[in-house]
Amino acid sequence: MKHLSSIILLVFGLLSCEELDVVNPADPSYELNAPTLVSATSVTDSQIELVWKNNEAQVREFIVQRKSASIPYSNIATVNKDVLYYSDTNCELGKNYSYAILSKVEGNLSESSNSITLSTSFPAPIGAFALAESDASIGVTWTDNYSYEDSFVIERNSGIGFEQLIILPADAVTFIDSGLLYGIDYAYRIAAITSRNNSNWSIITTANTTINKPSDVLATAMNGSEIELNWVDNCNYETGYIVERRNRNTTFTQVEELQANTSVYIDSALISGSAYIYRVFAITESNSSYYSLQSASTPYAMVQVGEQVWMTENLQVIKYRDNTEITHLTSDEDWSNAATGGYCTYDNSDANIDTYGRLYNWYAVVNNRNLAPEGWHLPSDSEWQVLVDYLGGAGLGGGKLKEEGIGHWASPNTGATNQAKFNALPSGYRSSAGAYHGLSYGTHFWSTTELNSTNSLNRTLYYNSAGMNSNSNGMRYGFSIRCLRN
Repeated sequence: MKHLSSIILLVFGLLSCEELDVVNPADPSYELNAPTLVSATSVTDSQIELVWKNNEAQVREFIVQRKSASIPYSNIATVNKDVLYYSDTNCELGKNYSYAILSKVEGNLSESSNSITLSTSFPAPIGAFALAESDASIGVTWTDNYSYEDSFVIERNSGIGFEQLIILPADAVTFIDSGLLYGIDYAYRIAAITSRNNSNWSIITTANTTINKPSDVLATAMNGSEIELNWVDNCNYETGYIVERRNRNTTFTQVEELQANTSVYIDSALISGSAYIYRVFAITESNSSYYSLQSASTPYAMVQVGEQVWMTENLQVIKYRDNTEITHLTSDEDWSNAATGGYCTYDNSDANIDTYGRLYNWYAVVNNRNLAPEGWHLPSDSEWQVLVDYLGGAGLGGGKLKEEGIGHWASPNTGATNQAKFNALPSGYRSSAGAYHGLSYGTHFWSTTELNSTNSLNRTLYYNSAGMNSNSNGMRYGFSIRCLRN
């Protein structure tokens, strides 16, 4: 009975198996699911890393296949079912390789996965940059974008072609090239090295051992005896700066040697009304930079009245801002016939210049070469009006501008208080016929406001009036000039 039961169970089991149609993945007729090749990445100059996804539950192993050029696919590795990556370390730099993965269950293989083709790469170092560290050395830097280089090689070109300069250890990112010649262009390029290959060259980077000269030099009059000089320091290794100065008709001479990293200098004890021209250069122990561009300024005493800043002395210049000469007109005939810019001094006497300045015709006032010194401009009639209004109006403003007392002004010098510290003096004028008039009795200041084709506006002060009036005169008159700060 027991034996019969066993036979019945066996038959029942065989019937159950047929009814369930159990699948055997080792059966060659069973179609295994192929993996999905997710990525292939060049990780060194001779290694490509593969990553895939398993799509077959019964898989036992994976077969890695590779082909290159005309060589067909061949098996290069078999990996365990639990491993979903493989590193191919037997690659040649720059050669194309195609990869595919198969699932395997005993002798049964799936179809090939999708394929990916790529080559190993060895990119150039990035961020190469050269900068002079001194007048005889250049620093070279770059970014180490590898984890597998053995060393770096630097080549240099000083005008005769690239030559190997030095080999540096792995992970190096800087190098100082010293003992160089002054004023020479040096070009550099960098490559990484392994035991099998060199990377591509970095971009070529160039530096010069010439000291960078200062730039943006600006001379600004601070008052009647000081000029402030500013510039941009373009050198990172100078030992100092030299400031040189000249007047219009002299040569440059050194006025100061300054410490490194200086970018400002105040020149003092200057002569008011005299134009000064400056240039600056950087120095090291062995060399000096080229000169900076020149910058000029003229120190004039000044005063702030309200929101305006005025000169407190009359203009004395004999050249326009561009350094061209203003015509000096001495004879009555030349003065009366002039139709271009000209100047003179009262009674043609140089003794009057320091006190009263010079007289100019209106053609000099509006000349496009610019009569006003750098940082200044000639006032319009409306700007004169702003000054007068601030001081209480035309009837009172003149007295507040005139020098107090009768040292220069004729008596009674009505209303003179010089409250504004303007120091207006009775400099007289020159008529359109060439005659001089009014010294000690009055002064006339040009404006840039033209009334019509033959007359322009000016402002007048008289010894017997506290006012400041606006008048119209011909363009060949010779009047004084006061300037406004820009």
